[in-house]
Amino acid sequence: MHQEDCLAEKPSHRYRLAAIVWCALLAALLFQAGLVILHLFLDITFPYPLDYGEGIALDRAIALANGESLYLPMDRPPYISWNFPPLYAWICGLGARWAGPGFAFGRLVSAASILITAACVYLLARRHIEEDVPQASRIWGLVAALLYLGSTPVIVWGALMRVDSLAIALGLSGYTAVVTGLSPVLAGLLFGAAILCKQSVVAGLLAAGLMLTFARRWRDLALVLASCALLVGSVLAWQHLATDGGIWEHIILCNANAWRFDQLRWVAGPVVRDHSVLLLMAVLGAVWPKAGRSRAPRNPGLYYLVSAALVSLLVGKVGSTINYLLDLTAATSIMATGFAARLDSALDHRIGGGIGAMVAPWLLCLHAWNSLAFPPIEKRVAMGAATAAVVRTLARAPGPVIAEDPGLVPTTGKPLWLQPFEFTQMAEAGRWNQEPLLAALRQGEFSFIVLRFDPWNSSHRDPEGTWAGGRFTDEMVAAMRDSYQIAERYYTWVILRPLERDGAAGTR
Repeated sequence: MHQEDCLAEKPSHRYRLAAIVWCALLAALLFQAGLVILHLFLDITFPYPLDYGEGIALDRAIALANGESLYLPMDRPPYISWNFPPLYAWICGLGARWAGPGFAFGRLVSAASILITAACVYLLARRHIEEDVPQASRIWGLVAALLYLGSTPVIVWGALMRVDSLAIALGLSGYTAVVTGLSPVLAGLLFGAAILCKQSVVAGLLAAGLMLTFARRWRDLALVLASCALLVGSVLAWQHLATDGGIWEHIILCNANAWRFDQLRWVAGPVVRDHSVLLLMAVLGAVWPKAGRSRAPRNPGLYYLVSAALVSLLVGKVGSTINYLLDLTAATSIMATGFAARLDSALDHRIGGGIGAMVAPWLLCLHAWNSLAFPPIEKRVAMGAATAAVVRTLARAPGPVIAEDPGLVPTTGKPLWLQPFEFTQMAEAGRWNQEPLLAALRQGEFSFIVLRFDPWNSSHRDPEGTWAGGRFTDEMVAAMRDSYQIAERYYTWVILRPLERDGAAGTR
């Protein structure tokens, strides 16, 4: 009798241990989610730019609120390009009209979009898992959503005033509509809205195309494509007429940057390293066949993973960054969770006693605890104080100003004069004449120039022959050295002012 009691206690202990592992996983994910919410709050409430592209978005939102055109001629100043379709800028323009100029409204839109994407990840993960582990699809769906929220691309990029978060939320909502059997016309309109935010956000549309093709749902596929094409075509045709064809210079010419493998490795390498466990589980989930079952309509995560992986290759384009990995992160969270759920169920059936229920959650638990990212509060406070000093300096400038980070300029209430990266790339490719800008620099027409590098320090020059990661040409920097001198330094910024014209040297 005593021996039977001991044997009965062992499985009980094992299930308790499995419960502890599950509690550790959920604790890590919920703690990470709390940190993400704190990140989002700090980003939304920060009054200054957090990324290069936020300044262009804010400047264009202010312009639209004032009734100006979104797409300006690029052969005369101001040298500004909105190299995306217009939807996100229109939304931010409405926000600027209602709430006044600032980054908060655009960041709120992005933060809400991240939460919508997480909800779509939850629904898609449940659909992906419920065929194999129907009784646990809810908890695994929650795990997938929390894994996505805690990923590096979401933490770094999620709340920025950029087009990406809204575009991906719309695209993944369209794919969720297809997977859950909602109207294909609605799905097509959501895909179209995503493309009207950012033309390269097509992972959801590609995944839907794969799924409907393999399922031979030709009518639904035709409705999706037709409704998407009708929406996108109508808006772009309208903008073509309104801008006399100028929109194409912005959304095509300004995006024609070179693709480099080194760029892909530099951006994607750290993310792959931080998410190596998750990526491995996603790949294993992709190659683990569902024996004896129809895979076409019931494997939504795999279609999305393939499509997102293809789109993520665009991160190798010069100027691209971690935002191109947001779709892949969502797909990886779905597939890794699907693999974990199947592994958990298979091992528990084979080994029993709760042992199998520990393996997959433990792997995810290791990933979750290792990827915890605490908000850089001290750095943000220091950066905020220094940025406030720079903004005060620029605000008292009597003439136009140039900033390596364009967001500094509209923050002062001044109009943006130069969008440095895009026009430098076009100048390097021979698609834009930089001579008028060089003449203005040589004549000292700008009251201040704000940089993150020292023009007199040749070690700050890029190996490709440009400066500041491709934001200024050699000729631009040479003109700065000839006609400007360092006035002040704040944090990481160097502020230049024109040389005195009495023969004084431009001392450092």
